[in-house]
Amino acid sequence: MVENLLDFSRKKDQEFKEINLYETLNEIISFESKKISEKNIKVTINCNNIFFYIDLEIFTLVILNLLSNAIDVVSEGGEININCYLDDSYLYIDFADTGKGIEPEHIEQIFNPFFTTKATGKGTGLGLYIVYNQLQKINGEISVDSRVDEGTVFKLKFSKGGNYGF
Repeated sequence: MVENLLDFSRKKDQEFKEINLYETLNEIISFESKKISEKNIKVTINCNNIFFYIDLEIFTLVILNLLSNAIDVVSEGGEININCYLDDSYLYIDFADTGKGIEPEHIEQIFNPFFTTKATGKGTGLGLYIVYNQLQKINGEISVDSRVDEGTVFKLKFSKGGNYGF
């Protein structure tokens, strides 16, 4: 895992390409279809015909990390909802789960390296740190809204500009 992380961090050239957001999200989610099926999680994607220029490798890493975390915290039969929308300057992706939520005292720490609330051996505390740093590389932002016992929404925001955008 450390070797893969180091290889990824060495990547210098960003390769932006146009993606169909709905199709790309479906493909990424299919990587975790076994875990989703085992827990009977309902995954909904609401992205109407949005095309976007982005570094697909970074985008995939971000979504996979958010998806993996959501699968871990969602109970049997829970839900993960991905909602995408545009305005004149930004693409927004809200990644919501019906998990246990994040304790208020942990919110400010979740993007720090090695911070985890998972049991020993169950997580490295690097997933959200990687998400945060990779988003910065492509001019993306992330924020979080969470309510204990109700769930969490990670809000991604991508601006248009340079070689990326819509």
